[in-house]
Amino acid sequence: MSQPHNPAASHHPLEQYEICIKGHLDQLWSDWFEGFAIALMDNGETRLSGSVVDQAALYGLLIKVRDLGLPLVSVMPTQTKQTEIADKQTGETMNLQKQILTIETKAKLSALWMFFLLNTIFRDIHEFIEPGFIEQVMTGTFNGIQITEPLLLFGGFVAEVPIAMVLFSRLLPYGANRWTNIIAAVITLGFEINNGTTDLDDTFHMVIEMAALSFIIWSAWRWRNPIPQSSSTAQKA
Repeated sequence: MSQPHNPAASHHPLEQYEICIKGHLDQLWSDWFEGFAIALMDNGETRLSGSVVDQAALYGLLIKVRDLGLPLVSVMPTQTKQTEIADKQTGETMNLQKQILTIETKAKLSALWMFFLLNTIFRDIHEFIEPGFIEQVMTGTFNGIQITEPLLLFGGFVAEVPIAMVLFSRLLPYGANRWTNIIAAVITLGFEINNGTTDLDDTFHMVIEMAALSFIIWSAWRWRNPIPQSSSTAQKA
């Protein structure tokens, strides 16, 4: 009497496996192992690769390995191995994208500081052509404030902050880079507001400079670490 046909069993997807055993087998054993491909490895092992219909067929192959007295090294689903390779490639691609994003963010912050500096320089140069400005400076006072050596040193320090940030935005690591940009931009913005303006064109440049500093603060604040600390530690391990 014929057995009833099971459509589910006949259409069951084949499972791919790799079986590694110690020692080298001749290719003639391929039929004995139900058509599994035989590959001789340089480390003295033999890799059997092929498909089985179910777990029972896999156990049958393992029993044959046992009956031949061959030391079994490993049994691995090929699909799992392919998934691991795909996951590794996906992880490498994501890491590359995160590194590119970090480089782009650093470049954007550095460019914003350069934009701020150019506006500041042109704003200061523009002041020199204002009538009476040079004469006022030659008297040793500016807006009623005595020009002294400590005051010039302090002014040089304030001017050095955005100049240094053009470089630091490129070189500093994520954490230090983010907070240095925020703090430097807040301090510089405070000086901009405190200094005020003297005329219409000065106000125009000041508004642009404040907009650039605000964008720096916003960009640095929204900047999130593309590689969490735990992931970085795991990669180093």
